[in-house]
Amino acid sequence: MEAIDEDAYKPYCDSDGPAYSCLVGQLDPGETRDFEFTLSLDGPGQGSVALQDSEPSTGRRDPTPVNDTAPVTVLP
Repeated sequence: MEAIDEDAYKPYCDSDGPAYSCLVGQLDPGETRDFEFTLSLDGPGQGSVALQDSEPSTGRRDPTPVNDTAPVTVLP
């Protein structure tokens, strides 16, 4: 959540079904922004989560793209 006023917040991310769009904003070199997600599934299963730049023309790049995906396993 992002503070927009005293005691008023709005989500960083918008949801469209299984996909989330999150505005990262301006980051100087070496700065980071973390997003925390909770996955809720109705049963055991496997899948993955992945990050992707929706506007590759921005010229921004991830210096460590190997951590842009993660396996997810839900156990009974």
